[in-house]
Amino acid sequence: MLPKVSVIIPVYNCEKYIANCLESVLNQSYTNIEVVIINDGSKDRSQEIIKTYELIDKRIKLLNQENKGPSEARNNGLTNATGEYLVFVDSDDTIHEIYIEKLLYKSLEGGYDIVCCGYNEESKNGMISYNDFWFNKEKVLRNDFAKYICSGVGGTIWGKIFKRNIIVENNIRMDSKIFMCEDLLFVLNYCLYCNTFAAIPDFLYHYNRLNNYSITSNINISYLKNNITVIQNMESLLIDIGIYEAVIEEIVISRVQSLVMGFIFIEAQKFLNNKSHYCIKNIESIIGNEYVSSYKKSFEVKDGKDKLIMPFVKNNKYFMVFLISITIETAKKFKNIKAKVN
Repeated sequence: MLPKVSVIIPVYNCEKYIANCLESVLNQSYTNIEVVIINDGSKDRSQEIIKTYELIDKRIKLLNQENKGPSEARNNGLTNATGEYLVFVDSDDTIHEIYIEKLLYKSLEGGYDIVCCGYNEESKNGMISYNDFWFNKEKVLRNDFAKYICSGVGGTIWGKIFKRNIIVENNIRMDSKIFMCEDLLFVLNYCLYCNTFAAIPDFLYHYNRLNNYSITSNINISYLKNNITVIQNMESLLIDIGIYEAVIEEIVISRVQSLVMGFIFIEAQKFLNNKSHYCIKNIESIIGNEYVSSYKKSFEVKDGKDKLIMPFVKNNKYFMVFLISITIETAKKFKNIKAKVN
C-alpha cells in the first residue's frame, strides 16, 4: 500500500480563503492523505467553514487551540500527524491537484529525504513563478541544497515533502519565539539529518499574497531584530552542515542586504500610504543597527535601485535614503497606474 501523507494546515482568521485551500487539498489526485487542520484561535468564521468540510470528508482532523501563532500551530500539527510523509500548506494558499502525487512519487522513486517544487506567487502586481531548485545534476549534495535554500526564496516550509520519521527521531520543531522566516530554520535543521535531496521543475504551489491578515503584509520595524536572529541562527546551522566559511559569509551578506533594502522600501510604501510618520527614524534604526553596520560595507549593487541608493546606505545618509526610496516607490506607482489605464 502506498504511504499516507499528512497535510498540515495552520489557520487563523482565514474565512475568505480557507474553502479554496481545502478544496485544493481534498481534490488531490493522490487520495491517501490526512488533513490536519489547526485552528489557532480564529475569531472569524474559519472554524465554522472547516467543520462543514469535516462533516463530508473523514480525512480531516480538526484541532483547536488558543492563539499562539503559526509556529505553535504547525508544531501541534506535527504532534498529531500520523502519515509517513508530511506537507505543509498555508490556509490562504492552494495547491495543484497533482502536488502531493508528484512530490511523493519523486521521493519514492529515488528514496529522497526531501523533494521541492516551484510555486506561483499572486500579489496585487500579478502572478510570478519561482523555482530556486533547477538542479542540473542527478544527485544534489547537502551543501548545495543548503545554499539553494538560503540564497533565494526556497526556504519556505511549503513547496516541499518531508519524511515524518526524520522529524520525529530528531525532534525537529518550529521555533515559536521567531515570527518570520522561521520556515528557513526548520528546513535547514531538517537538512542536517538528510542524505538525499531532489527537486521537480513544476510550479505546483500557489502562494497568495493578497491576504491582508498575512504576517508578511504587516511588516514593521520590530521585525528587524527577528530577522537578525534568523540570520544568526542560519549561520550556525550552515556551520553545522559544513558549508565553507567564505560561502557562509557570502550568503549572510546577501541576506542582510536583502533585509535592509526590503525594510527601506517597505517604510517608503508605508509613508506614501500615510501609514507611518516615522519613516526616516525607522530607516535610521535599520541602517544604523550594529549588526547591519558590520556587513553593509560589503553590500553589492545588484540592480538599478541599488545603484541609486547604496552609496547613501553605506555612508549613513538617512534623509537621502528616505528621499530616493519614496521617489522610486512613487515612480513605480505611476507606472502601475499607467499600465492599468493602457
